[in-house]
Amino acid sequence: MKKLMEAALNKEVNWLCHLAIEHSLVPRENIEALVAICDPNTELLPFAQALLDNNFITDVAVLQQLMESASYAAQEHGPSPEQFLTTESAQDFLSKSSAGGHPVTPAPTPGSSRPAPPSGGYPFNIDGFPDLSRAEHASEAECRQLITQFLRHARSNGSSDVHISALAQPFVRHFGQLYLLSNQPILSAEAARKLNLSLLTDSQKTEFVEKRDLDHCCSFTKAERYRTNLMVHQDGVEGSYRIISDRIRTLSELGFEQPEILEKLTTYHQGLILITGPASSGKTTTLASLVELINKTRHDHIITVEDPVEILIPSKNCNVSQRELGSGTLSFPNALKAALREDPDIIILGEMRDMETIEMGISAAETGHLVIGTLNTNSAAATLDRLLDVFPADQQSQIRAMLAESLRGVICQSLVPSKDNSKLLMVPEILISNIAVINLIRTNKTSQLNSVIETGTKQGMMLREDSFMRRYLQGMISADTALKYVFNENKRQQIKNAEGIR
Repeated sequence: MKKLMEAALNKEVNWLCHLAIEHSLVPRENIEALVAICDPNTELLPFAQALLDNNFITDVAVLQQLMESASYAAQEHGPSPEQFLTTESAQDFLSKSSAGGHPVTPAPTPGSSRPAPPSGGYPFNIDGFPDLSRAEHASEAECRQLITQFLRHARSNGSSDVHISALAQPFVRHFGQLYLLSNQPILSAEAARKLNLSLLTDSQKTEFVEKRDLDHCCSFTKAERYRTNLMVHQDGVEGSYRIISDRIRTLSELGFEQPEILEKLTTYHQGLILITGPASSGKTTTLASLVELINKTRHDHIITVEDPVEILIPSKNCNVSQRELGSGTLSFPNALKAALREDPDIIILGEMRDMETIEMGISAAETGHLVIGTLNTNSAAATLDRLLDVFPADQQSQIRAMLAESLRGVICQSLVPSKDNSKLLMVPEILISNIAVINLIRTNKTSQLNSVIETGTKQGMMLREDSFMRRYLQGMISADTALKYVFNENKRQQIKNAEGIR
């Protein structure tokens, strides 16, 4: 077993351990075995990686969801009900392990057999995928044809992501669940390299060789676009391909139960709207839906800054100018500075990732523009804290005042599998700015925002936990899914009573 280094058995790790045991994802003895040999400063990510390395959890999607739940619980609820602190030395543990006191499963080696799909089968057709191992001895054109056919078949199956990696079987994500394709051989390093590079232009190949990773969007037609990330890992090249929808869906189609609340946000002529959530929660899709709504109902100039441009939005009643990081502009701050001289009415920021971008975005929202941006945060309160925490202490008071005046709303969304695993469901937290919200931001009391959201349901506000409870009571998500995101004890007990869980 790998010994972990560098960081503290913190609240997130304790919550992850607690939730993994409570939901019967990992036996308690395995958790205790891992904790026993952890460095006193282990953080969430290396601890989660150790769960994978030791085969305690084999489903990456489940582990990702567990980590998100642990982070949210630690932030919203503080210490976990159980503290998994080391009570014995590593030497004591190792002697117990060798005597059979703790079961430890060795990590799988490259090229070994992989676990079967969790359900024992596939909810989609795997027979139409071409054999990618043929790429090892194929020409570049043949490799391009192979990967194109592979991506198109994944799209026709309704999958959201495709992963093609050296020394691994190809796998896809389908309604949040990862599936290794058992009818595909493990790809050699050469086959993976040739496949992933076959879709690149000469300039992109040069950039990838220099930087060892690359973000771009490849397209076969206007309706067939894929957001792509290439990277180099210890075994070779890996490509991750996000399948972009061939049309822009409405807010109702995305699963928002009160779309009129969000539609009202798009009528403002100045202010800041934030769309947040963890990775793969549909932020870009929601952003495109809002932009398309503005495009149809207003007569304005819209400038977007994206990395990369994923969903193409043709101009309708508005003039839509989409700029891409790298090919169209050097950075978000550069594009934002230029945008202020390009007569925009609405500015779209694909990601508010640094202090300069955040400061300029808030300033633009305060001085007559409608700014819509995205962040990777799990709740409305965490979103505002993130915006403020990037600034030094001597600037926070000024930024807090600017944010209080400019904020119009926060849409914090999650995507979770439906009860029958037939689709992904939108479960949002929605904050609409009002006098109470403005005062809490201005006085640095964002920790009290949840109370405002709970009492603001008539304005269309919705707390994240209440959204999950609502979906559960509607019979749309399972009790297991709800319990991963609901931490209020009364609500948890309500679910457990309904399911007969002790």
